[in-house]
Amino acid sequence: MAADPPAAVGDFLDQDHGGVLLLALALLTVGNAATALVPDYGWALATRVLAAAGAAMFTPTAGATAAALVAPAHRARALSYVTVGLVASTALGVPIGTLLGTVMSWRGTMWFAAALAAVAAVCVAVLLPAVPAPPAVSLRQRLAPLADRRVTLLLLTTVTMFLGIYLLQNYISVVFHTATGDSGRTLALLLFASGCAGTAGNLITGAWADRFGARRVITGVAVTLAADLALLPLIGTTLAGAIAVVIVYGFTAWGVMVPQQHQLIAVAPSAAALVVSLNASAIYLAVSLAGAIGGLWLRFADAASVAWLAAAFVAAGLAVSELAHRAAQRR
Repeated sequence: MAADPPAAVGDFLDQDHGGVLLLALALLTVGNAATALVPDYGWALATRVLAAAGAAMFTPTAGATAAALVAPAHRARALSYVTVGLVASTALGVPIGTLLGTVMSWRGTMWFAAALAAVAAVCVAVLLPAVPAPPAVSLRQRLAPLADRRVTLLLLTTVTMFLGIYLLQNYISVVFHTATGDSGRTLALLLFASGCAGTAGNLITGAWADRFGARRVITGVAVTLAADLALLPLIGTTLAGAIAVVIVYGFTAWGVMVPQQHQLIAVAPSAAALVVSLNASAIYLAVSLAGAIGGLWLRFADAASVAWLAAAFVAAGLAVSELAHRAAQRR
């Protein structure tokens, strides 16, 4: 299934949001269908780029659309409904994809993914009300929010905090080697538990952000996440302990996303689509950095210490978040 890498929505944001979403889903459908038909790996890689472009276009536009459809008091909850789909796909996509791959082959899995994208396109076309995009602006005006120190600090918060989150996510099989005994089924169970907790975390923290404020929620979940990661090497060596750790990890790690988007939109409401897009790019920058940093770290340290490194990055992200809050207060 297509990943969701970073990409700027660019000039497409000058169109109606529904049109952008339909174009994104069309690219995703065609890309997945093309992957099912390709003869070799080179062509498969090219078609995944096409599908990824559609996925990358869809996510920030969907977030901006959700924010535009509701009153500001319910914005965080609306964003949580969008991002919960990403988390649920993580929880369910791996076991479903594995099952389909064994029953129908990997090409059948890609046809299934293409069909899901097509169904989503029909739902958007039929059910989504018209959501006009902001007036067309120049590229310089579009990137103007980056000159706002509050925005750049919040994006830096995203990169730093999600670097810690994905250090564990990318190397979860290595970190939990002792608890899983190298069993793929046991690892799938941990991923499923984490994804289910993350789904709940998105919905609950979205409601909390509306009620208590995004900053308080981010602080609470980040402190809990850092403590969970720091304790992982001590309590995550058994299956029961590992399940407990990943449930807390899933809830708090994915619980950061919605309040963070809420804060960005609050400081740049006139550029909501852009800042949500930039936040998506920041997350996937963190994904790539986590892979590189984690691989380098494992050359010199043991697997258990990856969790401590992840905890340090989450704590650093919380510190940057506080700097962003102070900048907002001065503003």
